[in-house]
Amino acid sequence: ATSTSSLQEQNMPKKGGNEKAINAKAAKAEKANAKQAAAAKAQEDAAWRDDDKAAGKKAERAAQAEAKRRAELQRKAENKALAAEDEKAHAIKVVQNEKKSRAQIEQQREEAARAAATARA
Repeated sequence: ATSTSSLQEQNMPKKGGNEKAINAKAAKAEKANAKQAAAAKAQEDAAWRDDDKAAGKKAERAAQAEAKRRAELQRKAENKALAAEDEKAHAIKVVQNEKKSRAQIEQQREEAARAAATARA
């Protein structure tokens, strides 16, 4: 009977006890339990962590290869755009330097005059 009464005495606060001290002890115990749980979680996470250095290096090489491939594709796209722009500029020069006969020039003037006359009407 003495063991059950001592358990009750441990769980039950003393009559007229210091309420602040009791709350402080409970908070301290809760903080200790939280700290212990965090340590246990950290230990478990460490146990499950993948420390395979070869796999890490392989993934790093794959990421570097992918970055290199994307940079190469971007460079090719830029070169293609520049080549198209250069070709377009070159094509305009060729058209401007094209030789025309007097008959062709006269025909173009007539067509432009007809287009202007239809635009006015």
